[in-house]
Amino acid sequence: MSTPGARPAQAPAPLSPVASGPLSVLQLDGLLGQCRRQGRLATVLLVEVLPTHPDAADALMQAIAQRLRGGLRGCDAMAPVGDMGLAVLLFDAGESRSRGVRNRLDSLLREPYPSSAGCTRPLLRIGRAVHGLDGQHAADLLRAAALAPR
Repeated sequence: MSTPGARPAQAPAPLSPVASGPLSVLQLDGLLGQCRRQGRLATVLLVEVLPTHPDAADALMQAIAQRLRGGLRGCDAMAPVGDMGLAVLLFDAGESRSRGVRNRLDSLLREPYPSSAGCTRPLLRIGRAVHGLDGQHAADLLRAAALAPR
């Protein structure tokens, strides 16, 4: 029952943008639930990094995260996964669109990174899992993305 003069219920807030900072996997699960309720498409990308210089792994992950954030739309979300991984939630991206985004990000992230040892090119892998097709929850989609063909 509504109160006279009360504002009508507003639509859900826009999905969290990348600019607000990294999200937890639990928050990604909440965003996936929101996508499911709104009938929106979503895809999870899992970026796994193997540093070529283990002593510079933290700096490399920061540089990769920054480059990745710059390559995403403002409506997409990102979360750290383990020590050397990043999950990306692509909103309104089904199988074909996410394949193109994955390929573009793969090229972007493979560019050399400056380091104390000169320029380094990380060994990385980007797996992809489509919400609804490969699973419903973040953990299922991350597992599917980790097992996706290289």
